[in-house]
Amino acid sequence: MPKHGPRLERIVALPAFCTPALAAWNQHRPASAEALLFPAPRTADKPTNDVLLGAIVRGALDAIGFAAPDMSPRVLRNTFARRHLLAGRTNEEVSRFLGLASQRTAVRLRATLPVGV
Repeated sequence: MPKHGPRLERIVALPAFCTPALAAWNQHRPASAEALLFPAPRTADKPTNDVLLGAIVRGALDAIGFAAPDMSPRVLRNTFARRHLLAGRTNEEVSRFLGLASQRTAVRLRATLPVGV
């Protein structure tokens, strides 16, 4: 399916376990107010694009021995969402956690869970 332009910005609430890692990362980057949180590795003034992010995620998944047909950031998003669904969160809550405008993704992922969950 062809792309239809840039996606709207999303605000995603992060669980508490993320805070220490992000704080540590933040201490090792430039202090400038304009500095990007996740710049491209060789060009600190440019953001990480989707292709580079895919390569970074694939490399990290390879490093931990994870292998699947989809080795993109999508597998991380879907795992995050499924864990919340399994924990009893509603489709609406999961969609909000993911910063999504609709519940379609949560509904689709819930359909992949064992019956009764």
